[in-house]
Amino acid sequence: MPFEFKIGESLADGIRRVLQSEIKSAIGSLTPPLKNAETDIHDARKRFKKIRALLVLAQDAIGKKAYRRENRFYRDCGRALAANREQAVALRRLDQILQGNPSFVTPAVQGFRDQLAMPTEAILTTDEELRTWVSALEQAHERSGFFKIEAPNFDVLAPALQQVYHAGQVWQSRALAMPLPENLHEWRKQVKTLWYQLRLIQPIYPQMITPFNLQLEALAEALGDDHDYADLLIRLDPLSDTDEGALALRREIEALQVALRQHAFALAAPLYAERPKPFAARHHAYWGVMTLPPTFALGA
Repeated sequence: MPFEFKIGESLADGIRRVLQSEIKSAIGSLTPPLKNAETDIHDARKRFKKIRALLVLAQDAIGKKAYRRENRFYRDCGRALAANREQAVALRRLDQILQGNPSFVTPAVQGFRDQLAMPTEAILTTDEELRTWVSALEQAHERSGFFKIEAPNFDVLAPALQQVYHAGQVWQSRALAMPLPENLHEWRKQVKTLWYQLRLIQPIYPQMITPFNLQLEALAEALGDDHDYADLLIRLDPLSDTDEGALALRREIEALQVALRQHAFALAAPLYAERPKPFAARHHAYWGVMTLPPTFALGA
C-alpha cells in the first residue's frame, strides 16, 4: 500500500491507516524464518523510519505523550537491528571499491574484508529475538487502534512540517561550516524525514510536490552514500597506516566523499532556500485548494 494519504479520506483516518499498514509490513518482514536477512531487516528498518516521520508530522494530532512513547519505541526497534544492516552495507561498499581497484587488495586489506564478511554472534539476530520484536510490534499495532487522533485539517500538520524543514536548514548550515560525519548524518536524518512527510501529502498536489521531492530523494541518497563511506572509514581504523593497500583505500573513500558532499550541497541549495514558515504555508495552501469542491477548485 502506498505511503501516502488519500484524497477524500479524513486526515485522522489516513494517519491511522498508514501507521497500521507500515506496522503490518514491518511485522511481515521480521517474522521468522527470514527469506533474506539483509533485505528483510532493511525493509523493516525503512518501515520504522517512515513510521517515525509520520509520527513527527502527526504529533499534534495524536498528542505529545503518545508521540513521545511511540517515537521512542520505533527508534529502539531500528537501533536493535542496525548492526546487521550496517555491516552488510560496509562489506558491499568495500567490494565495490576493490572490484574497480584490485591493486588495493594487500594481505591486510583482504584480511579486513574477510573479517567484515563474518558477522560476530553479538550482532546476529536470532529467530527468538525476531519473535520478541514481532510480538512488540503486534502490541504496537493494537495500541494504534486506540489512538485518539484529532486531525480536522492541515492545521495540525503544518507546525511539524515547518519544524522539520527548519531543522534541515540548521543542519545544512552546520554541515557546510563543518562537514563532519556526525553533522552530515544529522542533516541526512532531517532530509529523510521531510522526504517521507512530503510523500504522505504528495497526492494533494503532485504537480508541485513530486518534482521537489525527487530532488530531496537524490539529496538523501547522496548523504546516505557519504554516511556509508564514513562508517567504512571507521571500520578501517585498525589497519596499519603503513599498509599501502589500506592507505590507497582510505584515499579513494575520502575522494568519493568529497564528490558526494559537493553534489549534496549543490542539490540542497535550492531545496532549502525558502523560509520555513512560507514553506509550510505553501503546502497548507495546496491542501486547501485540493480539498475544495471540484467545480470551485477548477474555477468553474
